[in-house]
Amino acid sequence: ESPEVAARITRYLEQERSSQETLNQGCPQVLALTDGLAARYTEILTQKAGSDAPLSPTERHQLGLLLMSREPGMAALQMEKAAAAGDAEATYWLSQRQMETAWRKSSSPTNIAHTLYAASRQGSVDATFELGQCSLEGCPGILPNPSQALVQLRAAATRGHALALSEVVDVLHTGRGGVMPDPVEALGWTLYAESLNETGHFNSAYFEVRRQFREMREP
Repeated sequence: ESPEVAARITRYLEQERSSQETLNQGCPQVLALTDGLAARYTEILTQKAGSDAPLSPTERHQLGLLLMSREPGMAALQMEKAAAAGDAEATYWLSQRQMETAWRKSSSPTNIAHTLYAASRQGSVDATFELGQCSLEGCPGILPNPSQALVQLRAAATRGHALALSEVVDVLHTGRGGVMPDPVEALGWTLYAESLNETGHFNSAYFEVRRQFREMREP
């Protein structure tokens, strides 16, 4: 029931319950045990939240995740408090909820962009990647800006974000979104992704870059 154990529990739940297909393929005994531990930790955090002992931002984030399926309103409240206290992933979660159709009536484009930028500043690599995509294609509150898109995509790719690695190779190879093509840099990111074994999300641009690289090396 230590914070380290609780963190492992919540990460496991996020992974296992990310899709119904994954859940159906999981081991029932393991899932039951995990649910039991999660329920116990939820009880501990809920009691602490109602006492004089303050929850840390990470604990509020964990409590929000654990309450999500049973008490979505309370879960959202905990995530909002965690985000306000500087938890990057909770802030990113809020930005995603604001993007959803149900929230757009109460979330202006400016607020959505502000939340996404805040999540990136707090350290969410997913938020940084999404900012790159928004700057590339445009989204609520963020106008297309090819140079800014490349900055954000590079930043996320440098941290090993698989989708960002795929995207930065694609835009540098194709010039998509108004980005100036740079085959040399595209190759550099391709080789970096391969060193991290993060090529599972790559599209046809990756294979074209690799083909060109092989041709360059052939006598």
